[in-house]
Amino acid sequence: MAKIASRRTPHLRLIRGDLDRVVRIGNTRIQVAPQDRPPFPVNAVAVEQDTAMVLGEEPMVFVPAVSIKETDTELDHITEPLPGSVLVKRGKPRRLYAIVHDLEQDPTIRQEWVVKALHNMMRLAERQPFNAIAMPLLGTRYGQLEQRRFIELLCYILTKYPPSLPLKLWLVAPRYDVHALLEVLELFRCR
Repeated sequence: MAKIASRRTPHLRLIRGDLDRVVRIGNTRIQVAPQDRPPFPVNAVAVEQDTAMVLGEEPMVFVPAVSIKETDTELDHITEPLPGSVLVKRGKPRRLYAIVHDLEQDPTIRQEWVVKALHNMMRLAERQPFNAIAMPLLGTRYGQLEQRRFIELLCYILTKYPPSLPLKLWLVAPRYDVHALLEVLELFRCR
């Protein structure tokens, strides 16, 4: 009886691209992807903003429901948000205005404001709860903060004050920066 030759199939491996790559820090799953390639649906979007609320993607317009005289009196009591605070705007998804600039200061941004805003955003994510947030690299669009330094600050917050609930974080970055940012994330995650 003749033996039937067994066919060996080559071992195939799926090679994932950077847009599918996930970096885990504690309960947080981080993916880096451009604006046009969301890796997952989000229920909150962070926006880099300043204390006067003039930066960002859309102006904040407040229409008073009272007379001009009453509004004038109210304006005496309105204070600008403090650097490092996070304001929430209703909608789907919610907008999280991270106040990391003060246009009356020089420089307009400080690393401690970014750290405080990141910390406040993680605490807010637990209280709301938000399970998936899209976030630009805060301080890099209008400020002089380097992308690598933002990643370092984010990793610091996620390791020192990890969210207790699972969180998916989409770092919104230009397509040409995705690979380098993932490499930096991996480097700081391992420290």
